[in-house]
Amino acid sequence: MPHRTLAPVFAGLRAGLHALFGGLLALVVVRVLLTDGPVLALVLAGLLGLTYLAGLVLARSAARRAAGAPVTASPATGRRGTARSSRAGVAWLAALTVVWAALVWLVPEAAYLVFPLFFLYLH
Repeated sequence: MPHRTLAPVFAGLRAGLHALFGGLLALVVVRVLLTDGPVLALVLAGLLGLTYLAGLVLARSAARRAAGAPVTASPATGRRGTARSSRAGVAWLAALTVVWAALVWLVPEAAYLVFPLFFLYLH
């Protein structure tokens, strides 16, 4: 199958991943509110959500820049300039993982967030 015919499928999977992450994060927040959990758990849930959104915004802006700019190799390395975006992606995943781990320590239901995180790791 050509890549163009699969684009709507990938867009749907990506939207589903974002919805799953948002829904599970909302579940964690509701659980904290219903059980009078620690305020730190709400702060960490907010931080996790903001970190996730920041990564989405940065990835979208990088994709737009890449779509509009010609692909050129670096004269020094011969690579195509993906090292910076790759390092930023790894840093984003590391930040998500650290905040998620702290949240799991406070709210065990946050462990369910590992499923969308797993798909982010695979991507």
